[in-house]
Amino acid sequence: MGRPLQTAFGEVVRQIGQQTPVVVVVGSAGTGKSMLMDVTARACVGMGLSVRRVERGDLVQAPIGQKSDVLLVDQTDSMSNTSLQTLLSPSGKEIATTMVFLCLPSSVCRFSFSGTNAAVVELTPLALSDARNYLQERASSIGRSHLFTQEALDLIIDGSRGLPRLLRSIAQLAFFG
Repeated sequence: MGRPLQTAFGEVVRQIGQQTPVVVVVGSAGTGKSMLMDVTARACVGMGLSVRRVERGDLVQAPIGQKSDVLLVDQTDSMSNTSLQTLLSPSGKEIATTMVFLCLPSSVCRFSFSGTNAAVVELTPLALSDARNYLQERASSIGRSHLFTQEALDLIIDGSRGLPRLLRSIAQLAFFG
């Protein structure tokens, strides 16, 4: 797990521990929002909290009706305004103590119009050194610590723009081979 993901995870868990009603995690596609949702759900269960997960915002109707400690909604961008307003309304407190919404940066404005005082956590791409370490660790884990030349590492990292999903995707053939 890269530093940006570790930092975001720590902040999200801290907000959940403080019972912050609304936490919005913003990050570009491929930064690890879905992975963050997975590790957060596991951590919450480990802390004895009840967790409800919604993989896509447009499926958010499923958890409404039962109270949980934490509601995690990935791809909030696809959620209808009506569903979002229902969750953010005073009756939303009957759904979950803390609601964590994961979305693209372009969707964060949807939360400011609701009058909700949301905690915003930004998930950024990997720094150059983190991306380099990630690739080296993956190569070492398969017994090929010298799989990439420095030039190849630079090309992969430049091509991925530090996005973990693209980094894995671009380097996947080398790892597989």
